[in-house]
Amino acid sequence: MREKKDILARWAKAFDADTVTLKRRACGGKWKGTTDYSLRINGSDIAVGNSYFGQEALQDFLDYEVTIYETFQKIKHSILDKLRDFKPLDDVLADKIGANHYKVIDVDFCKKGDLIGWFYVTLDINGRKINHLDTRMNQDIKDVIKGCSFSPQHRDYYTAGGLDDSEVDYVFHSVGFSSTKEMYKAR
Repeated sequence: MREKKDILARWAKAFDADTVTLKRRACGGKWKGTTDYSLRINGSDIAVGNSYFGQEALQDFLDYEVTIYETFQKIKHSILDKLRDFKPLDDVLADKIGANHYKVIDVDFCKKGDLIGWFYVTLDINGRKINHLDTRMNQDIKDVIKGCSFSPQHRDYYTAGGLDDSEVDYVFHSVGFSSTKEMYKAR
């Protein structure tokens, strides 16, 4: 039990929270007889596992996941540099479609709300700052933290889901986004 308290204290520190609590919820239907676990952090819940996999697996997962956020703080500047390496390729694509260029300002992760635990990047687009997030970038950042390579490469351009081509006003990670829409912003 002491080890679990230590892990929860590490979560609290990583997310700038006073306390982190492990919540349990009984499952129904196909999963009846098992329990879902989530962490309550800064008024938000982040799902962390199911009792079907056992207490040891849950503890291992909690330890593994918090290590990602702790490591992020140590290598944040390296990740920023890697994100900035994408800019020349994105600028070429933006020029082709008449979109704006961006400047990478910062990278962090959501510490509360519906997107808790997601990584986002703060961009400057024509003097307007937005907190951009998308699934590919979130996974790329986690891959870097895990020690995988992360380098800019040409990817086929496409418009982000839920947007019309006419709404695109910047290109990030070879994908066209809109700085005026809320769907790809950390709130």
